[in-house]
Amino acid sequence: MSLGTVELDRASSIHYRIEAAFVGFGAETSVITAAAEAIGALETGGSEDRASIRVEAIDDDGSLGAVQGPASLITEVWSPSGERAEALVAEVIDCLHDAANRPECTSDVDISVQRAAGLAR
Repeated sequence: MSLGTVELDRASSIHYRIEAAFVGFGAETSVITAAAEAIGALETGGSEDRASIRVEAIDDDGSLGAVQGPASLITEVWSPSGERAEALVAEVIDCLHDAANRPECTSDVDISVQRAAGLAR
């Protein structure tokens, strides 16, 4: 699924990969969906900004809503500006925390952020 993306010269861009694992009994579809929708709704600034946010994968490993397994959401952020990329990463992280802190949610979220400059796809 691709949300809010624009074309971008990724060979000369800053790239972040954000992995969020929702763990615990509350790692249910509604929480993952809320996080994905919130991330997809983030403003990337239009074509002049040339930044993009994409929800790359939602992986439940067959255990969505089960106590034993986390449900994962992977998001990628691309921008030619390191400052803009970092701002978008902060917004994505806020969305993930907000989803995990929904009143109906009893799961925790573990977030990992990896950065690679000039990573060609």
